[in-house]
Amino acid sequence: MEILAITIPIFIFVAMGYVLKYKGIITPEIKNFLSKFVYYYAFPAMTFRSIVSFDFVSTFRLSLVAHNLMMTSIMFVLTFIMAFLIKDRRKSGSFNISCFRSNQGYMGLPIVNGFYGEEAMSRAAVVNGFDSPLVILYTVISLEVFRGIRKGTAGNGENKKALNVMAEKLYSFITNPFIFSSVLGLLLSYFKVPVLKIGVIDEFLKTSSGLSLPLALLSIGCSIEIKQMKKNLKLVLWGSVIKLLVMPAIALFMALYVFKFSGVDVGTSVILTAMPTSVSSYIMASEMGADEELSANMIGVSTFLSVVTISIVQFILRTYFI
Repeated sequence: MEILAITIPIFIFVAMGYVLKYKGIITPEIKNFLSKFVYYYAFPAMTFRSIVSFDFVSTFRLSLVAHNLMMTSIMFVLTFIMAFLIKDRRKSGSFNISCFRSNQGYMGLPIVNGFYGEEAMSRAAVVNGFDSPLVILYTVISLEVFRGIRKGTAGNGENKKALNVMAEKLYSFITNPFIFSSVLGLLLSYFKVPVLKIGVIDEFLKTSSGLSLPLALLSIGCSIEIKQMKKNLKLVLWGSVIKLLVMPAIALFMALYVFKFSGVDVGTSVILTAMPTSVSSYIMASEMGADEELSANMIGVSTFLSVVTISIVQFILRTYFI
């Protein structure tokens, strides 16, 4: 029931976006505005607030953070290599980021709280705070590399090397609103700058954060095309299997045999990786020239399937390891 309570509202907002587009209420211009508003303002505000809100000292667990960062890195590298097998480079970037970006914030934290309690959730919040900047960095690198290769092919007939692309896009990395908000949030949290104790700032960020998820989900609903869903079905299913089953399986192995976790720490570290594709994947794919329809499909399908897969993962964890 905990999972259904979280996933059903997601589908309602996505369905609203699809219906409003079908009725002509959300036009392409409005959709473009929503996407840019969420990308440049709402999601960065939410990321910043979520990072600065956690108590760095009392809830920081280096082993849990290291496990999560290692899992993100492993899945990024594996699926980045796999993405080169996809001929359409717009799909390559979307496939890559959809496989390693987890919905740890909106879905992961309340599910961890429901399964393991508030103490586990507070530790998970810190893990998510450290994971966000790395995930965003990997996302920008992936999308810029595949976009650079695509542009290089179209312009002079030769693929640009990844290092050249990354060098050319350094300014984009630094000024990316997601990266900027994440790094700034971590710095303020580490040095205990009481940003949220200023009531006006806290309420402003809280309101801004509240806009991010519903607007992003409406944008996703606007981008869903049934015909494209059929074309992308194979990639979406492969991506969902990797995201929902392969990633938590590797996470469980790492938790038990590399980090030697026990009890609730095993469950927390694995459940966070078992979440479906992050909603913000669509926003970043849309704004950085990747295949936004593939990203939208991955979010919808992986979220739907996660109702079953998270239950299976939790059953295995409770039965054998916790």
